Parts: sequence; C-alpha cells; structure tokens
Amino acid sequence: MPGDFLEPGGHPEELGRLGPYSVRKVIGTGGMGMVYLAEDLRLKRQVALKVMNERFAATANSRKRFLDEARAMAAIDHDHVVRIFEVGEYHQTPFMAMEYLRGETLEALIRRGDQLDVPTILRLGRHVCRGLAAAHSRGIIHRDIKPGNLWLDANTNRTKILDFGLALAQGHLASSGNVVGTPGYLSPEQARNEPLDDRSDLYSLGVVLYELCTGQIPCTNASIASMLIAIITHPTPPVLTVQPEVPPLLAECVDQLLAKEPRDRPASATELEQRLHEIGRALESESQAALQIVTAATKPVGRAKSKPVPKPTAPDSGLPLQTEPGDRNAWLANPKGLKLAAGGTLTGLALLVVLMWMLRSDAEREAALSPSLRQADPARTISPDSSSPTTSGDPQAKPKITADSLAALRVEDLSAADQVKQGEYAQIKFRLVNQAANPQENPARLHARESVLAVCRLSFQGADGVRHEGYVLPMRRSPRQIPAVGNSTPLEFQVATEPIEVGQYTVILTLETPQRAILQELSTKLEIVNP
Repeated sequence: MPGDFLEPGGHPEELGRLGPYSVRKVIGTGGMGMVYLAEDLRLKRQVALKVMNERFAATANSRKRFLDEARAMAAIDHDHVVRIFEVGEYHQTPFMAMEYLRGETLEALIRRGDQLDVPTILRLGRHVCRGLAAAHSRGIIHRDIKPGNLWLDANTNRTKILDFGLALAQGHLASSGNVVGTPGYLSPEQARNEPLDDRSDLYSLGVVLYELCTGQIPCTNASIASMLIAIITHPTPPVLTVQPEVPPLLAECVDQLLAKEPRDRPASATELEQRLHEIGRALESESQAALQIVTAATKPVGRAKSKPVPKPTAPDSGLPLQTEPGDRNAWLANPKGLKLAAGGTLTGLALLVVLMWMLRSDAEREAALSPSLRQADPARTISPDSSSPTTSGDPQAKPKITADSLAALRVEDLSAADQVKQGEYAQIKFRLVNQAANPQENPARLHARESVLAVCRLSFQGADGVRHEGYVLPMRRSPRQIPAVGNSTPLEFQVATEPIEVGQYTVILTLETPQRAILQELSTKLEIVNP
C-alpha cells in the first residue's frame, strides 16, 4: 500500500503523486523499498519508480546510502544494465526513476520450468558479462547476481542487470560483519565475509549458468548456515555429472567459474564474455560439421547434391590429405608425407568410428519406429522396450527405470506457431501428464531416489526426412518435477531458430527414459520463414 509520502492524485487511476511522477500501481517490492509503475508528467513516459521504504528513509545514513548507490548505478550507461533516468529525494523520501521494462525475470522463466537452449544460455551469459564489465570499470561490484536480478526484455531480447542495491563503489561491504547477498548464489569469499573483487560477480554468474545447464544450483542445503559451509568447503559437482548432454566446452567454463578461489576463475567479465563467444562459435562449427556428416550418410536417392567441400590440407605442407592415385607414391616417398599419411589414416579411422556410431544410433531408432511415425503422425505411442534394463539381484538396489515403470507418463497437446521468422524464438508448448491409476503405479514414487526420471527431447525433421537434434537441450524431469497422480504440468521449449535453415519442418517431441527408451512421440508442423 502507498505510504504517506504520496500526495493525492489528480484522477481515480492514480495511487498518488511523488513530485512530477503520477504513481499508478505497485509492480514490485524489495528489501529497501517498493517499485511502482508511474508516469513522468514532464516527458510523458512510463517509468519504474523505486521508492525507499519509509522505515529505512527515516535515518539520514540510510537515505544517503540509497542515493549514493542510485547515483553510482545511474553512471552505468549500458544496454545490459537497467537505465536510471533520475535520482532524487522528495520530502525526505529518496527515489530513483528507471526505465520501465516489459518482459520477465529469469527467475520467473525458471519457475515455469522453461528450458533454454545452449545458444540462448551463451547469449544470456555474454549480455550479463557486458553489463558487469561496465559496472566493474567504475569500481562497482553487484554482489547479488541471481535469476531474480536478470531481466529478459521482451522488446529487445536483451538481458539486463537489475537492482544494484547491494553494490557499493570501491568494494566496501554494505555493513561491517554482515554477509550480504542471496544464499545459493554467494561466492565463497562472500560467505567468508572477505573483501571482494570483480570475480565474485563472475562466481555468482557461474551459479546462474550452472542452474540453466543442469536445472539446479550447486548448493541446495536446507539451512543457510549449512549452505554457507558447503559454498566454502564442499566441492561443486561438475556440470557433466549432473547433465551429461551439456557441451563439454560450456561445462568446463561453468566449472571454472565455480572455483573456490578467485584466482582460478576468469580474470574479468570481458575475458569471460570473449570466452563464451568463442564457445558459441566452436559449437556452431561442430554442429554444422555433424549435420553435414549425418546428411551425407543418410542422403536419400534423388536429393539435390550439396556443394563440394574443399579437400583439407595437412598442416604446414599444403599437401592434400587425399591425393589422386598417381600422386600417392610420390607423396609417401617424402618422409614428411609418410608421417602425414599415418596421421591421416588415424584421423580417417577415428572419423569412421564416429560415423558408424552415429549411423548405428540412427538405425536403432529407425528400427523402433513404425512407418506411421516416419510419416510424422500427430500422435503415437511406442510399445515398451523389452530390452530395457531390469533390477539387479541386489535386494537393496534401486529399481531400474524402464518403459514399463514409466508407462503412466504421457505428453499431450503439443503446439507451436504456424510460422516463425528465422532468428526469432519458436515456442513449443506441451503438457506432461501423470495417468497413474493409484500411488503404487506413480513413477515418481517408484523411482523417488533417481535424479532424472524422464526426458523430453525435441527434434526437427525437414523435407528430406532427416531428423536433427541439438537445437535445444533435452528437458530432464526429476521425480519432484513429475505432476501428481491425475494431474498435468504445462511445459515449453524455447528454440533459437537462427541456426535452422528456412523451410517446413515437422517438430517431434519424444518422451524417453534416461536410457533413451522411447515411451511416446508427438509431432506438429512449423515453418521457418525469412525475417
């Protein structure tokens, strides 16, 4: 409710006036104040008006701190930091007028259970790095990087850093002897209440990226005290042990961000931003190479020929790794050429093994599919795989997850927009349903001790009939994320279409066991058009 600091408004839609601002409604609350939607009557624009809590505003020191921090934040003029238009004090009530953003926090997206793909995770990380670099260049450490302080702007698709309420120039603590920040996202040096530098914010960003990659934060202890101890002393589970399908380059980077000692992390936000950019480029190159291999291996008869690929050359020689028959003896007669030949042979064998593995995986999946699915029927259920692993002879062993034990789970109501412009996000929505007849058939109860119970995977099938995965990370559901018996949970994939070619696609949603035994598949149509 508005306090006494608001003057009476001029019309019924107003809560009141604060100087030149017409206050309309409450849009948020924080530790030190409230945020209102307001209109600047001078410039005729909407703003987010953050007003200091009356209890804190009653003391001169608190007012000074609020205004100092607001002015420090206002000095950061950057696309990835929320902009401050005005900082002031009205009748001893400090306030700051900020840009009014449309969209939501990353925290809201995570709570809905939405899954971000790898390119989006990398882009979000780069945006935050740029905003932090701008703050760090002015001696400002945020101290509270977390999903609730990262805003996903619906108008620009940019991530913006919010709430520098704990940030203080020159790296001083907000109050002597107190640990400031949000448990779970604190750096070890914050938990130890030590002086901080820029790398503390990088640790907190690492926790955010870890959460986006794995679906959980590194430390989930029940009490704050035990969480602080864990942050300081307990090793963080590596990303790949929690989510094996995260690209290793990204997993390695996140693991380094969560190093206990600042010296073992990237040196600066700028360095981290460059590294995330390089990871994105490397993954894009790997993805294109993998798609070329799969496409070439499964190219149907009559398909248009692809552009010829130039022959690779050996390092430091200019010699092709494959020569015409007449040149082979001359090449092998050269000792350097002989060495290259051996290396080329080993490389070829390695590529052959990888290709055979990929073809075997595709063949096994094709064998499990009926002709109706190959034609992308709207809905289809796969019979349980009799070869799924069974419980071992150990009476204490956990029951193995099989297609039979997850038979009560289904996916329904798969939908997507008819058309999406290339470069925009495709929203693929569906519901996960628990159809168990009783608690004894509830998969979440049967496998309560498992970390991952079921997997929802998305693939795109083009006109050539080839399925492509990897545009978005699979959505892994733990027993706690399974709906109660007889209920359903709405879920959504957000797929960045930038790396997907323009064309008509069949989007196929697969419900699987963690061992990739298929339970059910649904499909829907999606057209990606030129922007």
